[in-house]
Amino acid sequence: MAGEGLLVIPSTHTQSISTPLEGLEGRWYNLHTHKEMLVHDETNEETSGYFVKGGNIIPTYDIRSFVKSAKDAKESSIHLYIALDNEHNAEGKMIFADDVSSSKKAIQFREKTLEWRADVEGGDYLPDNRITKAVIMGLDSKVQKAYLLQGDKTKKQKIQVVKEGMGHVIVEFVALANKEWKIIFE
Repeated sequence: MAGEGLLVIPSTHTQSISTPLEGLEGRWYNLHTHKEMLVHDETNEETSGYFVKGGNIIPTYDIRSFVKSAKDAKESSIHLYIALDNEHNAEGKMIFADDVSSSKKAIQFREKTLEWRADVEGGDYLPDNRITKAVIMGLDSKVQKAYLLQGDKTKKQKIQVVKEGMGHVIVEFVALANKEWKIIFE
């Protein structure tokens, strides 16, 4: 386990994914295919990869081939991978830091709303990053529309639902990491 919500199975593993998931509780999703992995399903073909436990949000940097340094990587866009639990909720946090200061952002998915909140426990670091993508895994109902509300604005900005697959939705948008915002799914 890498943290509380991410299971990493190395590519040298030769058994089906159902063996490593045995004994684990809750819902699990393949981070790359966004499919829910059933713990006791012998048809699971994956033998390696990254798996997210339902109820967790995993933020990642969108590191491209032109990124040449750790500093450049930390300034990259952020993608959110949201793995819903049985109650269709998830939460996570993102920590930003430099040599002198830091800040934490709370991320939460509840009642078909994704929310990025201000600093948790204070913090004076202001990240320049943009959040540009969210993948919601385990969403049972069909999403017709998605709206972004930024800061204290009450006006909803319609955003593009890029892909809706079996049990997952992908939306692309631009929101600032140093501002509060939320996305409402309908």
